Amino acid sequence: MRRTVLCLILSTMPFLAGAGSSRLSAQGIKTTFEALRQLAASSPETISCVYRAYPAPSPLNKQHRKSANGNVRHSAPKGYQPVFLSHYGRHGSRFLTDDERYISLIELFESHPLTPAGMEVLRRLAICYEQARGRGGDLTPLGEEQHRGIAERMFRLHPQLFGSTTTLNVYASTSRRCMMSMMAFCERLKELNPRLTLTRDVCEGNMDMITCSMPQQKTLLKDTTLASCKAFKAFCQKHEHTSAFFARLFQQPDSVTRQYYWMEQFYLLAQDMQDCGRPTELLSFMTADEIYSVWNIKNCGMYLANGDSPLSGDIPARCADSLLDHIIGDADKAIHEGRGGATLRFGHDTALLRLLSRMGVTECCPSSSDMDTLPLVWQDYNISPMAANLQIIFYQNKQGDVLAQFLLNENEVHLPLPAVNNSFYRWKEIKELWKTRKQTSVGQYVPCSSRQQ
Repeated sequence: MRRTVLCLILSTMPFLAGAGSSRLSAQGIKTTFEALRQLAASSPETISCVYRAYPAPSPLNKQHRKSANGNVRHSAPKGYQPVFLSHYGRHGSRFLTDDERYISLIELFESHPLTPAGMEVLRRLAICYEQARGRGGDLTPLGEEQHRGIAERMFRLHPQLFGSTTTLNVYASTSRRCMMSMMAFCERLKELNPRLTLTRDVCEGNMDMITCSMPQQKTLLKDTTLASCKAFKAFCQKHEHTSAFFARLFQQPDSVTRQYYWMEQFYLLAQDMQDCGRPTELLSFMTADEIYSVWNIKNCGMYLANGDSPLSGDIPARCADSLLDHIIGDADKAIHEGRGGATLRFGHDTALLRLLSRMGVTECCPSSSDMDTLPLVWQDYNISPMAANLQIIFYQNKQGDVLAQFLLNENEVHLPLPAVNNSFYRWKEIKELWKTRKQTSVGQYVPCSSRQQ
């Protein structure tokens, strides 16, 4: 790699931070193609797959419990008090997962004659790498701040659960970025109440529960005998458009092989800049249509591999069975013992997506076999941005009746059950729902021959 390139100094550029939170409705996260394309043009850093920086919610109006962006937080029915909180959080904003992802893009640009725009891209790529060198996959300072903010808002919304004698049980993936997220979160809670007791558990023995993985899931987009793989490959072939992008940056664009792969890698690095807190702007070298096209393909793959698609059977959902069992057993024990407090878990984006699929959270579980219309009802950047989190708050009355409220990224979400009061559901009915979903699972792959034509 040319040393001169790595020594270049970045000129000041406006930093594109993650846009505000989209509203989650009980009918799902619905939009239009026109709105999505407008978003790609006006706020390209939002349409960023799971690389979106956490869109912290607007403060709630204390009188109406409604935020500036329209999200509502309903109060518990009269007579119910919070008794426990169960949490699963994705790690916060991070650098790209491997230094090689920066290096390989730089080497691609260095090995071909470039247009003036291409030379400027190379200059900026080199500075991105200098910032990230040796930090592949690590949490960024922005990622720490995201978790500190979530912890503080959780504490202030439910102070009864974080009293002086409270013990919090905390689990994390063995990934460094997850452990650092856990540390930032717990550090802020201890600052708010130094008398809290926290027990931390980070070990390989918890990884199946924390990461929600199983061998069958890894083949959903690779095994060409599966309907999920066939649908994904057809979708990619339809939506991969690269010629204009390479003509803009390379003097001899046809000399670049594997063009879509490199365009996707550029897009992901460009989107990850919002997570690094550095004013290194690269998205302006892609058109809105190109940004939308790459996101559309990535969104399709994330849904087929981790969502509630009939084409994937119930494989993604079954990956989360161990985690869901842990949530149920842990909550039942805490409520029975009356110990209060919370259980915190820190893991990954795909685990959270699979957990939401297993739970049947309405906003996150459209059952779609039509990948062309999928973006209208399922957007990965709204469900699992950096630092995405699910909070289940349990409430109990004097008669022992237990209700639960679900917050995804600190916004109310819903289950396919009759609500007691807007977003509150009876815990015993929730457990019956989850038991039924497990019992009616397909439990196998969907072969191509079974896909409706």
